[in-house]
Amino acid sequence: MTNINIQDYYSSAKSILPKSLWDFIEGGASDELTISMNKNDFNKIQMIPRRMVNIKQRDTSTSVLGQKIQFPVILAPIGGQRHFHEDGVLGSTIAAESLGTINIIATNSGYSLEKVCEKSKKPHWFQIYHYNKNITRDLISRAENSGYSAICLTVDGVISDRRERDIRNNLILEESKWNANLINYPKLLKNLSFEVITYKTIEWVREITNLPLVIKGIISPEDAKILEKIGVNGIVVSNHGGRTTDAVQSSISALPNIKNAVSKELELYLDSGIRRGMDVIKAIALGAKAVLIGRPILWGLSTNGQKGVENILKIIYEEFDLAMAGCGKTKINQIDSKLVKYNFNN
Repeated sequence: MTNINIQDYYSSAKSILPKSLWDFIEGGASDELTISMNKNDFNKIQMIPRRMVNIKQRDTSTSVLGQKIQFPVILAPIGGQRHFHEDGVLGSTIAAESLGTINIIATNSGYSLEKVCEKSKKPHWFQIYHYNKNITRDLISRAENSGYSAICLTVDGVISDRRERDIRNNLILEESKWNANLINYPKLLKNLSFEVITYKTIEWVREITNLPLVIKGIISPEDAKILEKIGVNGIVVSNHGGRTTDAVQSSISALPNIKNAVSKELELYLDSGIRRGMDVIKAIALGAKAVLIGRPILWGLSTNGQKGVENILKIIYEEFDLAMAGCGKTKINQIDSKLVKYNFNN
């Protein structure tokens, strides 16, 4: 059977993967309430399309941090992709390039950031956690020397709620499939832990790199305002896909208040819950410059490696293009809050 939408890839991946790996990507913190909210809150947004518009010629392209992409979808940083297919992050990066977009390479990858850069044809972003100052500084330096175009610092993964599915499955991940960037730090691998991140940490990271700095894991407008004052270049509105703390507000419902709290110059990206091209439209209408997709990438990778990821991106691109036409829009900058009606309090 041909997979014609992202849900089809969900079903394919579920039938292929061992239960422990399936639960690892699909599960989340505690009761997994946030996972449900991330998806369900998109259904609370209704479209108000314009008619009698010439929609024959459409331009889906946009730019993120000055870098042009073919459509406003970026691959989220996903660790351990080699667990799902040997192509791993190399395959997802090549797939991203084939669809004219970028991948955010996770620190916890099965291929080193240098190897990914060698195989790629365009600059991508590099995601880091803050293990300690020495390792953070070294990882950023390696990313700069390899030609990455931005640093994405994840701030919502320092401490996580229990992931009960993983506990029940006694999940143990193979180090070789996620530690390629960390093998030079043997002491860290013996006791993997993160240092607490404060605003002082962000100021320090801002000082040690000239690359654009994106902070991932923000839900609070107050945090967003402070980050803008520090001088970050972008914020990913995200709750880590519901994997770190449960009962956290959905990313899409948090987006409007964050948009209203910061200036138009600060780029906002939406992560968590994107499953359709229309979801991308909704996120842009509420203030996102682009969206990140995570779990669907693993569904495509599990099903057919690099080609599976390419197909996932093709599906969401085609859906997005048709959704633009259906809403009477021919360019990204025409998509705004007038296009949607929503009430997240229901």
